Parts: sequence; structure tokens; C-alpha cells
Amino acid sequence: MDAFIVGTLLASIGLGSFTLFLTYINWRILRVSESILSISIRMLKETIVIREETVLIREISENVLVESIRLRKAIGSPEEIE
Repeated sequence: MDAFIVGTLLASIGLGSFTLFLTYINWRILRVSESILSISIRMLKETIVIREETVLIREISENVLVESIRLRKAIGSPEEIE
């Protein structure tokens, strides 16, 4: 009977230690996941800014193109001179 109690105690200690180990591993995974989430949020904000600036640049480029076409028509493009 005494060996059964010692065996049960050792199994309980082993199981408790394993549980604590898994808890620590899960806690570390949580911390890493939080760091990754923080980085992802910052990247999303930067991506949004880049997208907005890209749209603005495209609009400016289209306006420059329209003005270039108007200027060429006003002064006569080289193709029309020849």
C-alpha cells in the first residue's frame, strides 16, 4: 500500500510539473503572438498610408498627363509640325 501512495505521489508531481511546463510554454507563445500582432498592426497602418499616397500620386500623374496633352495641343506637338 505504501508503494502505491509513493507511486501516486510521484505521478502527481510529474503531472503537475508537466502542467507547469506546458503553462510556461503557452505563456511564451502568447507573448510572441502579442508581439506579432503589434507588428502586424503597425504594418497595416503603414500599408494604409502607402495606399493613400499611391492614390494621390496617381491622381497627380493623371492631372500632369492631361496638362501635358493640353500644352502640346496649345503649342503644337512635333508630330504635327512634320
